[in-house]
Order: sequence, then C-alpha cells, then structure tokens
Amino acid sequence: MDKSSIEGNAVDYVRIALRNTNIIKPELKEGDKTLSWDGELFVYNSDEFSKANLKAIIPAQVKGRTLKKYTKTHPIAVSDLINFKKKKNILYFVVQIVNNEYRISYVPLQLYDLEKLLKNAGKRKTISLPLTDLPFKNATKVKSIILSFIKDAERQSQIIPGVFNTGDLQEKIKKPVLTFNVDMRSNFSGADIYSSIITQKPYVYYKDEKGVEFPVDKFENIQNLIIGHHNDIPIFVDEIQYYDGYDILNNETGTTIRIGRQISILLKEHKLTLNYGNAGTVQERLNTLSFILAIHNGSILAFGDFKLPIQTVLLKDDELKRIEKLVKFYKDIVTLFKRLGIQKELNLDDLTKQQTNNLYDFCQSELYDKEVSLGLKNTGQGVLRLNNINIYCFCIKGNKGNKVYSIFNDKYVGYCIIIGDEQIPVSPYVMLADKTTETFEKIDNVNFSDLVPSIKKYGIPDKTEDAHIHLLLKMLLYYDKIKSPNILDACIALATILYEQNKSEINFINLTQTVKRKHKLTKETIQDLVSLKNSTSRIDIKLASCILLESKLECEHYLSELDHSQIEEFQHYPIMNLYSQT
Repeated sequence: MDKSSIEGNAVDYVRIALRNTNIIKPELKEGDKTLSWDGELFVYNSDEFSKANLKAIIPAQVKGRTLKKYTKTHPIAVSDLINFKKKKNILYFVVQIVNNEYRISYVPLQLYDLEKLLKNAGKRKTISLPLTDLPFKNATKVKSIILSFIKDAERQSQIIPGVFNTGDLQEKIKKPVLTFNVDMRSNFSGADIYSSIITQKPYVYYKDEKGVEFPVDKFENIQNLIIGHHNDIPIFVDEIQYYDGYDILNNETGTTIRIGRQISILLKEHKLTLNYGNAGTVQERLNTLSFILAIHNGSILAFGDFKLPIQTVLLKDDELKRIEKLVKFYKDIVTLFKRLGIQKELNLDDLTKQQTNNLYDFCQSELYDKEVSLGLKNTGQGVLRLNNINIYCFCIKGNKGNKVYSIFNDKYVGYCIIIGDEQIPVSPYVMLADKTTETFEKIDNVNFSDLVPSIKKYGIPDKTEDAHIHLLLKMLLYYDKIKSPNILDACIALATILYEQNKSEINFINLTQTVKRKHKLTKETIQDLVSLKNSTSRIDIKLASCILLESKLECEHYLSELDHSQIEEFQHYPIMNLYSQT
C-alpha cells in the first residue's frame, strides 16, 4: 500500500470514529503536504449541525503508518510543534496498521504540553510523542475524550513562564490553590478513581487571587496529588468543610492519603480502600464519623474543586447503628459543654468505660430530663469526675432512677440564702460566694456567660448584697490568676449591677478596680476617687482609693494606720493585686 493510500485510510478511520459520536463533523484533508495540521473538528452541542449549535472547533492532524507490531510512541518534527503552538492546541491522531488491522491512537496537545515539549526538545529536530489508545469502537468514550479536550482548551489561554510542574510553582508562589478534574460515570465506585486519574492524566491548574487559571502540571501518576508531603487543599463533604488538608505517605504497601488523625485512603493496584478509627477530641471524632457516614450515604466528597461520590465504605447495619449512636452522643457532649460553659477540651481517649457511661447518663438527664442510673444515694450535691473535667452537680433521687443536673441549672436546682427565718431565692451561682477561690479551679461548669443573666433573673435583694459582693471579689481573684477576658467581662457586669443598685463606697471601689483591670481610668473617675479619699472616714477606703490612683507613698501611709488584723484581712482582697503593680 502506497503512502497516500495509507494516509487516506487513516483519515477515513478517524472520520468514522468521530462521526459515530453524533456531535462531531470532521473536516479533514487527505495528502496535504504544506500544513502541519490536516483540518479541523467541528464539535456541536447535539446532533443538530447548525451554526447556532456549534460548541468548538479543534485543530486536528492525522498520521497513518504500516508496522509489523504496534508501538507506544510516534516521532514528530519540532517544527510541527512550533506551528501547533500558533493554534494553542491540537488533537494529533496516529493510525497504526498491522496485518490489515488497525489501531487509532491520539495525543491531546494543549498549550501546556506544547510549551513543555518545546522546552524539553532543546536543539533536537525530532522528538517522540507517547501515544494513548483511542477507544474508537466506543462512541461514548470518544465523545467524552473530545469534550474533556475542549474543557482544557478553554482553560489554557496562557501559562506561567518557566512553570511546568508543581515544584516550579512552589518556587514562585507559597501555598498555591490547585484544582483538577476527571470525567467519570455517574455511578462509579471508589476503585474507579485511581484508574480514571491514571488513564485521563488530567491537568493541574493554579488559580490566582483574581480567579485566572494557569496549567502548571499534569497527572502522570497518583503521586501528583501532592506538593511535598502535605497538601493544603481543603476537604469537603456535601460542601461542608471537614479538614484543611491531607498528608500522603508512600511505602511498599502503596500510596496512603491520610485525612486528619483517623482516616486513611490506601491506593494500590488501581484500588482504593478507606479505613477509619474513633479517637481524639470530641470534634475530631465527630468529624471522622460524620465523614464516614456521609460517604456511606453516597454524599459528594471533594478535594478542593475535585468532586467525586465514593462508596468505598458500606457499613453493616449494626456498625451503622453504632456510629449513628456515637455521633448523637458526641453532638450531645458539644451541646452540653456549650450550655455549661466548659472551656476545657475533654480527654475522651483516657476516659474509663464507667466514666463514659456516666457522661452519657449526665447528657440524658441534663439535656433531655431523663431518669438515669448515675447519681448519689440521697438527694444532694456532688462532683462528676470525667478524667480532666469536673462538673459540680445536683442529684435528685427518684423511685426508679435519678435526675442529675448541673448545680447551676436553676430550672431544676433552687438556691436560697437563709437569713433568720427567711429564705431568699438567689441565683445558684451565689453559692460560690461561700466557697474558696480554688473552687473555680476545681470545677469546670461555672458558665461566666450565664452567671450575670442568672443573677439579673433573681435580682439582688438588699439582705443578699454582701453575698454578691463576696462572689464578685472571688471572681476577681480568679481572674487575676488566669486572665480570662470572659471572666473579667462578667466581673464588670456584676460590679455595675451592684453599684447601680447601691452607690456605696464599697461598690464604687469594686466597680473601679474591676474596670481598671480592663483599661485606664477616665479623668472623671480619677477625680471621683480623689474626692472619695478626702471625704471618707474609713482608712480601708482611703487605702483602696490610693491604690487605684497609684499613689504609692499614700498607700504606705494608710497601711501603717491599720492594725495587724486589718492588714491581714486587706491582703486577701483582690485590690492588693493592683497594689503590687504600683
């Protein structure tokens, strides 16, 4: 067979394969000796070949060869690549004929490929192109290849000079945002992911802050998923972000993508296996199990902009129920800690089985008002110890079980101050006024965000003012130890209520010392302190005023006028913490 016949047959074979898609009209010339390309492929949105329905025009070149056996590469002149670059892309077809049978191969050459090939060609006049078999007997697959080519052609209008892989990009840009896409059937499984990346070799794109895309790499194998050992591409399930990135490990078992501390995806022999554990903080466990449930339910998993529904984890009924119960339990813990104002992170990994059961019971009682086995022998106060968390509780003994609440839950727990024969209801937080300062450090369910609203709810009857002042002073001492802003805000709010209700000298001093811990005193407040110091007959008030005015010499003078027992008492007040700073 002469060369012209070989070329003619090759063009015919390619035409048939493309026409079978019903969306491509190939305009290919035969035996053209002048141009680097043979013609163009007119691609339409449907089988209606009209101007209005035209989707894209792709430059194309067809080469025919008779061989003794099929080959995986094809030689091409560098001058042709230079000409192809003028068009920015081209679909290069090679038809190999062996013993009157033929195979169609293709090379999708986008702008990125042409630039990289020319760079690597150096001074050579001819290079070899790697060939990919065209599934020409499957019109659907051919159609998918053409449409993917069009998508990439639309994204590759320009490249970043000198950037041909993610390593080159990293030298220019820190933590770049990368995206890539693969085309897959709608009901694919996890095992298809690996093979699809291997076969399609999608391009990796960098998106700048303006949203402009640049091709920077191409998947030759699954290891291109990473930049170094950690990738900052966020991971979503149904558009909810679960993780900020992932790590990748390579060893003799295969390639493992590690997501968080408990999820790993093993890639080996074109198969994908997902494993998970249940450990870590409450939020880590919630993330892990919610992630697994979402995948079990066929939700969309996305690595950045790369979206794929994977179903590699199909849970058995008993395991599914166990995970759903655990997720509900962990969500209850989050709700419980938020309600109780617990700031510490619960160390779940070291909880005993009994402590875990106790925590479950407490959630059921506090959140859902259910009777539980947890509790004391008799109605009364107690501390629920959960490893590194201590919760001050109140147990109400029932006939069949107990109800156990946070002791500050005034919906179920009442507290009164007894004065003579009178019982005066106040906020349960006022009971802390009778406790030592260390109580704040030993229990974790003092909710400082709820404390003042609770006091406002009950009000401050005159007979209970001293108890509320004692509570304020203990809160200030605790703040001075740990410097937590939310505690200081609660102190300021409580001191303000006390002063507005009774503008006494003590309440003014306490409000002023509380505010001074947050910011400098105003000129007006300083003048009020000077007036108070000069007008009061109480030495302790004069001393407190001088401490707030930062008048050290006067402080020493008034301290000398106090007797030993008065000095000892004064030294236990939080205002002395300010004196040590003057």
